Amino acid sequence: MKKSVKAALWSAFAYPGIGHLVLRSNARGWALIAAFTGLLWYLIDDIFSRGLVDKVDGMLYKVLSGEVPADSATIERMLDLGPDPIGVQIASWAALACWIAGVVDSYLIGQKQDRETGPKPDMSPQTRSKQSKTE
Repeated sequence: MKKSVKAALWSAFAYPGIGHLVLRSNARGWALIAAFTGLLWYLIDDIFSRGLVDKVDGMLYKVLSGEVPADSATIERMLDLGPDPIGVQIASWAALACWIAGVVDSYLIGQKQDRETGPKPDMSPQTRSKQSKTE
């Protein structure tokens, strides 16, 4: 598998910045990891500080016990979460941008490294026997 594809997959499915570490682009990798972790920390802290976990837990209990119908409009009205604060919206978009940037940038760095190393010579037994016959 090419380095570019491997790095992009690591960044896409593991964590933003891991693909850079695989490619030995440590400064960019750690910068992306730090940025994404900070944004994720902010979002998780907001969820707990606004008491969203308790609200959702209480609503889930009411739905499962049959007190409240399992209707999305009713549940949304009873939770009354209101709009997300602007900081949460910015952090969400920034986290998505970090993720996409990590995938794209690691792919481009991997492509550059793939071009620099070039294709590996074919050393299969068939190729070696053909080379020895022509010499």
